[in-house]
Amino acid sequence: MKKIIKALFAHKYAWKFNCNTVDILVFDKEGSENFLDVVSNYNYYILRVREVFYIKYLLKSFQISTNFRKWQFNYYCKIMDDISPKLVITFIDNSHIFWSLDEKYNNKIKFLAIQNANRWIINHKDYPTYISHFFYDKDVKNNVYHSNFACISEHDVDLYTTGGISVENYHPIGSLSIDKHTRNFRKRDNVFDICLVANSINERPVNLKIMEYLAKYIEENDMSACVALKKSCFSKGYKEYFKIFDRYFGNSTTILVPHKEAGVPLGFLDNRNVTLNYTQGSQYLSDVSRVTVGFTSTLLRQTFSRGNKIYPINFEVSDIDSPFNLLPINLRPKNYKDFSEQLSILINADETDYQKDNEKLMRYFDIFDVKNPPSKKLKILIDGLINA
Repeated sequence: MKKIIKALFAHKYAWKFNCNTVDILVFDKEGSENFLDVVSNYNYYILRVREVFYIKYLLKSFQISTNFRKWQFNYYCKIMDDISPKLVITFIDNSHIFWSLDEKYNNKIKFLAIQNANRWIINHKDYPTYISHFFYDKDVKNNVYHSNFACISEHDVDLYTTGGISVENYHPIGSLSIDKHTRNFRKRDNVFDICLVANSINERPVNLKIMEYLAKYIEENDMSACVALKKSCFSKGYKEYFKIFDRYFGNSTTILVPHKEAGVPLGFLDNRNVTLNYTQGSQYLSDVSRVTVGFTSTLLRQTFSRGNKIYPINFEVSDIDSPFNLLPINLRPKNYKDFSEQLSILINADETDYQKDNEKLMRYFDIFDVKNPPSKKLKILIDGLINA
């Protein structure tokens, strides 16, 4: 009971009495902006699991269990029982609670999880703690369940199938998070030689090593480069975040570009998104660079599928090589010389030949189709689930 009370007051949650009865329940506000336009024709309600507690269901769940995990699950069960939506949808496909709800209600309510990033599955825990959040670890792997999984591509179908993940129906649709970029895509001339994709956490040794190598390479070879930052200048902690990159690139001609969306007020985004020449910052920077460099980034899969050259690097455990280990490149350069040689080969490679040689892999990594973008496929999928 103490854990429950502590959880209720640990953060500044808003309080509401109950949820609205709707056809579609959106589980978690996080990432929901990526598909709200798709469900706009339906009556939907966003369950703000990180921001709001609903008094009606709290009272009912207290009567069932004082164990924190059981109480948390029962709390959401009470919401499902009360609303009984036709479909529950989330962009947080790695939510333990969503997995459990999906499995419990799979014969009563339709559930749909949309993959939002790379996923890996491992069978041991021999990896640094600072990258532990990447994985479905051994203890929870068998609990992962999706009745309907809108995954990125066939790679994820193969990964989950061979990894023993329980998925009833796969629906490869591509990367929904870059749907607008896909719909408005056009081929552009190169502006930079190199684009470095930043991560949310950049103090990892692998990120620091990449920046060290890249800064040296840019200076020695007189290259033009940009860094696609993960945060915007509106984001909390941006100054501290920026200092890490400034340490390596502050005295160079490398351009550090803040993310155009992270932390920006939604009202501003709505106005910007209706412009005719829409671009999504990091994706655009990659499109106008000869080679994109990064560690474990989903963006590498996305830009590769558009025909762009990529250099994935992984100095960490081999479990996170996939799917980049399918490329004819060494993901773990032995030293700076090895790094420099591989990057030079990629920069100088003919773009047409590169695309021709990797055509099948590009499609396998991510589905890129301007005429049939992820949102279009998602709408057809949602309509089918609700009307089934």
